[in-house]
Parts: sequence; C-alpha cells; structure tokens
Amino acid sequence: VVAEQAAALALTRAQNAEVRAQSAEADRARLKEELSVLDAQRQDAAAKMATLESAQAGLAGQLSRARERDDIEGTERLLAEQKARQAEVTAMRAQIVQLESAKASSAMDTRVKALQGEVDAARSSASAGRDEREKLQRTMTALTADSAGLRESLRQRESELQAARALARQQRDAADALPAVASVAHVAEVAPVVSALRKTRVTDVKFEDVGARSEIRVRFDGTPDYEIRNDGERTRILELKNTLIDAALERSLDTSDFESAIRLVSSFQAPGGGDRVRVVVTLGERSADRAHIKGQELIWSFEDPAARRTATPVAEVPYSRPSAALYTGPAQAATTIQTAESNEARRQKKKRYSGRKINIDIKDADVHNVLRLLAKEGNVNIVTSDKVQGSVTVHLRMVPWDQALDLVLRSKQLDMVREGDIIRVGLAVDIADERRADLEASVVKGKLKPLNVRLISVNHAVAGDLISRVKSVQSDRGSVEYDPRTNTVILRDIDESLDAAEDLVRRLDTQTPQVMIEARIVEVNTNSDFQFGIQWGGDATWSAATGNPTGLRFPSVVGFSGAADDAQAPVEGTASNPNFIVNMPAAIGAGSGGGLGLTFGSVDGTFNLNLRLSAAESRGQVKIVSSPKITTLDNNDAIISQGVSIPISQVSAAGVNTVFFDAVLSLKVKPHVTQDGNIYLVVAAENNTPDFQNVGARGDPTILKKTASTNVLLKDGDTTVIGGIYTSNGGYSQAEVPFFARIPILGALFRNYRESDRRTELLIFITPRIVNRAAASVRTAP
Repeated sequence: VVAEQAAALALTRAQNAEVRAQSAEADRARLKEELSVLDAQRQDAAAKMATLESAQAGLAGQLSRARERDDIEGTERLLAEQKARQAEVTAMRAQIVQLESAKASSAMDTRVKALQGEVDAARSSASAGRDEREKLQRTMTALTADSAGLRESLRQRESELQAARALARQQRDAADALPAVASVAHVAEVAPVVSALRKTRVTDVKFEDVGARSEIRVRFDGTPDYEIRNDGERTRILELKNTLIDAALERSLDTSDFESAIRLVSSFQAPGGGDRVRVVVTLGERSADRAHIKGQELIWSFEDPAARRTATPVAEVPYSRPSAALYTGPAQAATTIQTAESNEARRQKKKRYSGRKINIDIKDADVHNVLRLLAKEGNVNIVTSDKVQGSVTVHLRMVPWDQALDLVLRSKQLDMVREGDIIRVGLAVDIADERRADLEASVVKGKLKPLNVRLISVNHAVAGDLISRVKSVQSDRGSVEYDPRTNTVILRDIDESLDAAEDLVRRLDTQTPQVMIEARIVEVNTNSDFQFGIQWGGDATWSAATGNPTGLRFPSVVGFSGAADDAQAPVEGTASNPNFIVNMPAAIGAGSGGGLGLTFGSVDGTFNLNLRLSAAESRGQVKIVSSPKITTLDNNDAIISQGVSIPISQVSAAGVNTVFFDAVLSLKVKPHVTQDGNIYLVVAAENNTPDFQNVGARGDPTILKKTASTNVLLKDGDTTVIGGIYTSNGGYSQAEVPFFARIPILGALFRNYRESDRRTELLIFITPRIVNRAAASVRTAP
C-alpha cells in the first residue's frame, strides 16, 4: 500500500513538473513577442488559477465523501492530489507575480533564460518521477511475490503441524503398549514434539461497552504469555506469544459509533513467524488501560471519559463500516423463515419465530447491508430488487433473527417471497401486484383449459346430498349432476376442480357411525325380620274332691285358670288344655323359627302350669342384573324389550273380560356421534315385573314399575349411571298386657315384639361404543 501511494505521488509530481515546463515554455514564447501581450498572458494565467481552485474545491468534496465512506486509500489519494493542485495554484500565482515584475522591469532576456532553466529542471524532475514510479512498481511486484511465498510457507507449516500431531498421537499410542521403562524412554523422545504442539489458540475476540469503561475480551484455549506496549499516544498493542488465531478471527471491529475511547480493534497473526497474535487498539483519545486474566479469558479494560450505557457486543465489519453491534447466541441449525401472504396478512396472523436470538444495534445503516447481515445470521440466501433502498435504525435485544428480518421489512414497507431456497425481497406494493397478476393469470388460464367429465361413485352417503357441497369447489364453468339409481356424482369441469371435488366427495363419503348401547339394570333387595313370643298359663283347684278342701261352707270349692285360649293358638309342647293367661306367640312352624314348651303340675291335677316360648328370625338378599344390548345407526331410534303379558280380569256390565298387561324389560335409545368422538344419547330404560305377593281382590298380581329416561353425553366406551333408586323400610311392633308388661324384669312375661328391615336399591348403567369408528371418521386434509 505504501509503495502504491509513493508511486502515485511520484507520478503526480512528474505531471506537475511537466505542466510547469509547458507553462514556462509558453511564457518564454510569449515574452519574445510584444510586451503588450503580457497582459493577455496574465489574464489567461488568472483563468487557469480559477480553474485549479475550482478543481481543488471538487477534490475537497470528494475527500469529504471518501471520509464518510471510511475509504482510507481513496482519502490518501485525494489528499495527495489536493496537495499537488495546491502547489500548482501557488506556482501559478508566483508566475503571475513574476510576469508583472518582468513587465515592470522589462528584463526580458534574463527572464527567458530563467524560464529555459525551469523548463529543463521540470523535464528532469518528470523523468526522475517516472523512474521512481517504475522502481516502486518493481518493488510492489517483489512484495507480492514474497507475500505469495509467505502464504505457501504458512500452508506448509500447517501441513507439517497436522502431520506432527498425527505422529504424536501414534507415538503416544505406541508408548502405552510398551513396558514401563520403554514407555518412559519413548515419551522422553517425543516430549519435544508434543510440547511444540501445545500452543495457545485464540477462540474469540469481542468488544463490550460496560459502565464507565470499555473492555476487549480475548478468549483462548491454553495459557498465553502476553505483553502490552504503546505505539504512539493513541495505539496500544497486545501481543500473545506462542499463540495461534483462526482465520475467521483475523478482522477489525469498528467501534466508532459507541461512546468509547476505542475507535478500532484489529486482531491478526503477527507476520515474521514466531506464532504471535496481535490485538491492535486505535484510540480516539488518551485512555488508561489495564489487563488481567480471568479463567480462559483475557480482559483488557480502557477507561471512558463519560458514563456508559449497558453492554452491547459489536458486529464484525470486514468491508464497510456500518454503525452496527451484533451478538449471536450459541450455534444452532439453520432455520427456515415463514413467509406470510402479505404485510397485512403478516400483521393479522400470529407468527411463531424459531430463529436463534440475536442482539442488534444499528444506526443509519443501509438496508442492503442490514439484510446481508441478517441473511448471514440466518444462513439463508436473500436477493433484493433495485427499488429496495434507504437506511434503518434498529435496537433489538434477544430477538429471533427471523423476527428482526420481518420488522426491518415492515419498517421499510417491504415484503418477501420464498422461492425454493432463496428469499426475494422487494417493495410490498410490487410483490402484491405480482401476486395479483399471478392470480389473474391463473384465472385466465383456467378459463382456457378444456372441460372433462368424471364419474364418482358414492358408497355410503346419498349422492344428491353431496351436490351442494361439491358446487362450492367448482369453477365458474363447471357443472354437477347425480344419478340416483347408481348413486353416482357426475362432474364436468377442469382437471384441478375435478380433483378438488373428488377429494371432497371421498372425504365426506364415510360410513354412518354404528353405536352399540349396553345397559345394565341392577336390583338389590335385602330384608331381615325378627320376632319373639311367649305363652304361659295354667289352672288350680281347691275342693274336697281334690283333697285340698277350703274348710268353708262357702266357698267350699275354689278354682282359677287362664282364659286366653282360642282355636288358632298353637299349643304344641304343652298340656292339651293349657289355659293360657298370656297368649302372644311368634309365627313359627315348619322351616320358620323355634319354640319350647314347659308343663308343671301335680299328680292329682290340682295345680297345672304351662309355658311356651317361640322365636323366629329371617334374613334375605336378592340381586337381579338385567343387561340388554342393542346396535343402531347414528341418529336412528332403536328399542329392545323382553317380558311377559299378564292376564288381568276386568268386570263390567257386559261380563268379565280378560286384558293383558305387559311386564317387560325394555331399552329405547337414539344416539348421535359428534365429530370429536363423543356420543349424545337419548335413552329410556324400563323394567316392569309382576308382584304375586300383592294381588287384587280377584287374585290378579300387581306390576312393579322401574323406569328411567334422560339425555347424556359420553365418550366412546365410557360408562355412566343414568339413574338410581334406594329405598329403606324399617319397623318395630310390640304386643303386651297392660300394666304387667311395664314391671321391670317380670314385664318380659307379658309381651312379645317384632323387628323388620327391608332395603331396595336400583341402579341403571349405560355404556355406548362406536363399532366402526375408523371407517366412519371424516378424513380431513393433511
């Protein structure tokens, strides 16, 4: 670069010298003419000076624009040209003064000779400038060749390094297999190689603006030996010895848009060998710095002149100098972006962004550079139209990159279209026009396509019911009919509409759901009955005939006996004439209860005592399970019943008629299958049974009715209780002899009692199942 600048400067000097020589020759020619021509020459020289000043002003504008673009080479070249033009202007002014002086003094011959000397000197200077330029060009060629040789040497060193690493691994493996002594010796031999390969490697170089200082963080793998030195007042150099850096990290970070003392951070492999890495910091003003190592990171801090804002990492700017700061999270697989139909659709539709999150701080950056930056982070290809222009300013923190791209496009009224693996970006209006034109073209193309006929056989549905639905997917030129005999839909349309209509018919032509309903009617009856009875009595006689006279004339005979006997009273176990005083027996007999009779009396029959105890207890449990099942189609009634017809006699004026009443177990249902697999049931269950224990006056039995009717919503295969009845009847009764029954302890001889408990429980269960669920499901689009 220096050689090119020197060559350009030498060429400029040679050109200036030639210009001065030509000017001097013109002056000499004019001086030979009339002295009056000097005025015209002076005016011509003044015009030339104005032209040079105008050109100098143009160079100043070009120099300002080059500085705005941060074009270092263009800036230096324009500075050199500006200096040359300034020298020419100065020389022209001097010539004008000299012409005026020559006119005043009329020393024409002396001036002509002096001008001739200047011409010779200018030509000599131009020749020397050309020689210097050629010499510098030869030097540049040699430097280019040396650079190519250095690159080739670097590649050779990398190859040797890889070979040395492979050799070291082989030697270590071989050393592990040898005995201990040989292993020690072998390791000693390869130790220099291994040591030489253990070099520190720089893995990251980044800039952070934190608080009242700026930090340069150098992350490495190993233990580096570093030193920091100054190269002038505003340049600091950090040199890491015995260290390598990846080619991707050999870059410059532009930090001029941050309120920091640091303006530029450059990291590269130092030339000249020695495996040294340099980090060069260019300061905008003087700043104190200090460095320390924390873990696997070297932190190099610079004090800033003012308070800082929160930390924001910096973007790499290898070509231009946009005001951008970018940080990317951990590496992830490249993700594809989701393109909306239009800007309006994108705003209405909630998009889910899946790109990795980034921090981006952009100030007045060209939108093309921003799109390139986002394309690089998203690992996608982006093509922009020539109408995409302008600048954007964005500050986002931890935002998915595809969302950042969406926001940038919306802020500039842009839109994108994905075409294969490429994202095309253009004005939203233009892309909307393209879509509209494509739609219109497809409509026109559809109108030109031929009409075809297709027959679609309908298996389960009714073809006539599908006509209205098929019309919704037909084109304006299409028609549809159906044949009721063969249950076939007849279509006439273009191929695309025919395919859509056939797909719709196939999806709607499903089996009608079949539902099997199973009901369980469970009845449980439990009863218990306990009763206890007592009978006792006797007789006694006092008379002369029995040998126990009273000794009185009146009453000469005294007798007493129980008077509670009747013809139905059980007397088993007692005397034939028990003469019961208390006659309260329990209902016992064959297969029911138990009794005990006791008789006490004298031989002559004067005194007799009879006692009879009876007790009975009964317990019972009855469980009745009725399980009717029935299968029916969706939205169709079904009924199943089982039972008997009971003849009942009816007496009227015409005579006795026999009428039959049904006592049946029945189940009536109407199912409806919903799209989510649930079943809506209208169900009525009934269980009527005859009761022969409770009969009418003519012996006709009564009918016990149990019914339940309801609407329920169930899942396929679920069971629910649609109803239940629970009854409990308990009773206690006691018969006793007044007054005597209340005497403690003795009162038990004057009473009996009965306890009863009857319980009835009725439950009705319903379980629906879809028999053909898979075949009856409507197939939706994938």
